[in-house]
This record gives sequence, C-alpha cells and structure tokens, in this order.
Amino acid sequence: MSEEFSVAGQSMPRITIGFGSFLIAWGVIISVVSESNSVTSFFPSLLGIPLLISGVMAQKVPEKRKLWMHIAVSFGLLSAIGGTRFFMVMSDGITYASGSMLMLLVTGSIYTFFCIQSFKHARRNPIIKPTTDASQKKDNETTNIVQTITYNISDSVVSGGIDNTIEKN
Repeated sequence: MSEEFSVAGQSMPRITIGFGSFLIAWGVIISVVSESNSVTSFFPSLLGIPLLISGVMAQKVPEKRKLWMHIAVSFGLLSAIGGTRFFMVMSDGITYASGSMLMLLVTGSIYTFFCIQSFKHARRNPIIKPTTDASQKKDNETTNIVQTITYNISDSVVSGGIDNTIEKN
C-alpha cells in the first residue's frame, strides 16, 4: 500500500481547507477594498464556505472522507467554471471583478486537477483492511470458499448458494 496522496506535503483535506479559507478571504478583502455594494463580489467567499466545511469534515470524519472530498471537488469545479466569465469581460481590462474571475478560473482549475489526481491515486492504491480470518491465517495456509451455481435451462431458473465454510488445504 502506498502513502496518501499529497501536494507539497499537504493532504487534500488540508489543501481544501486552505483553498476554502483563501476564497473566503479573497471575497471579503476584494469587496471591502473595492467598496462594492454588489453581493456578487462575495461570490468567491460563497464558494469558499462549502470548501472549508468539506475539508474540515473530511479531516474530522475519516470514514466519510470520500463523500466530503467529492462535495469539495464539485465546488472546486464550480469555481473554475465561474471563472470562465473572465473571457467575456477581459476586453474591459483587469478590474476587481475580472481579477476575481481570473483568480477563480486559475485556482479552481488547479484545485480540481489536484482532486482528480488524488482520486486516481486512491483508485490505484486502495486501502485493504485485513479481515479477522485473514489476519489469523498462517503464511503457508491457503483458503478456498466453495460456491455452487446451478442453471436449469428448461425452467430458466438460476439457483445457487455460497457455503460459508472455509476449506484449508
């Protein structure tokens, strides 16, 4: 089993917490600095909140980590998609709004890429937990599980069963 996927030594939940915190701070700072009265200037913050929550929950509830990280990557992808509006307004020059859109496009794309790499890594390196029977098995013993399946052609019926006894060779 290989180690957990990380970027610059940080796990994906920690990166998610950092990215969510960054987006929240960006939205608040840009809204204050630009003296914007528009709620859309808080759009990065609105995307950062669920990212921050997902990252915290992925760390606090490891058995639900997969769920929380899938939620997080959804919001990371929404960040990247929301940033594509930059191409519609880029002819106006770089303003606070277009800068925020560009930031969402770049950081959301990078975050989504890291998440996909993490998911690929998890798929290639599954965590295999030994069962009690396997952990008690000696190195030279092999285990066979007997399974029978019967197919009756004339009645088109499939029947069968699994004998849950273990044969030791």
